[in-house]
Amino acid sequence: MINKQSLNIIACMCHEANKAICESVGDMSQVHWNEAPDWQRGSSIAGVEEVLNDHSITPEILHKRWMTKKINDGWVYGSEKSEEQKTHPSLVDYEDLSDVDKLKDAVFLSICNSMRYAR
Repeated sequence: MINKQSLNIIACMCHEANKAICESVGDMSQVHWNEAPDWQRGSSIAGVEEVLNDHSITPEILHKRWMTKKINDGWVYGSEKSEEQKTHPSLVDYEDLSDVDKLKDAVFLSICNSMRYAR
């Protein structure tokens, strides 16, 4: 079982990597981990827990689980990400994601798997 501090550190790493990927393609909408809303930090932490507890997760499975949680929380597909309207352009099947979005899933998974042995 991973401790809460380690979970938060790994989730922060994943979040900041995601932010950097977004910025590399001109998306400056992401904020730093300490400024992120609770729901966003919670989503990252939950994703890290899933990866660390299930060695068989692939980027596709990670995306599907993320998508299921978003839909269960009332989010729907929308061409623009809006926290207020609960719309997100990544609420599509994995095959339909952009290469950048697929990269974000792969990097998230890679960070978690790398840190699995550092705890």
